[in-house]
Amino acid sequence: MNEAEEYSRNTASLLDTALKAAGVPILGVSIGDPADRSTWRVELLETATKEHEATAAALILSVDVSEAASDTVRVTARMRDPFTRSLIAFLAKQFTLTEDAVRDALLAGVKGQASDREAEPLPGVIAAPDR
Repeated sequence: MNEAEEYSRNTASLLDTALKAAGVPILGVSIGDPADRSTWRVELLETATKEHEATAAALILSVDVSEAASDTVRVTARMRDPFTRSLIAFLAKQFTLTEDAVRDALLAGVKGQASDREAEPLPGVIAAPDR
């Protein structure tokens, strides 16, 4: 996935999160051009009311996506991936933690390294190659 595709995906994730937080029943969202909100689409569930439609339309125009390029948003979006969710569940079980605690630890690690891109890996951990 190139940087533009990832930015679009993160923008969709932010919109999706805002819609769900507002109680809008959605099937999903799509972002045509992140810079042109008229290309953004929300697919509502059949249970959606006219009020939900209005809320969705308002959020398309107003949701703050300025953080779509941030590492935190990238990691949060990837945490929805089925493999990543399974890995989080596995780690939680292995270390007797809640899944939320594992997610929080992962996000804290990302935030800590965001300002230091040349951070050394933990001892005994092989660093992933740059893509």
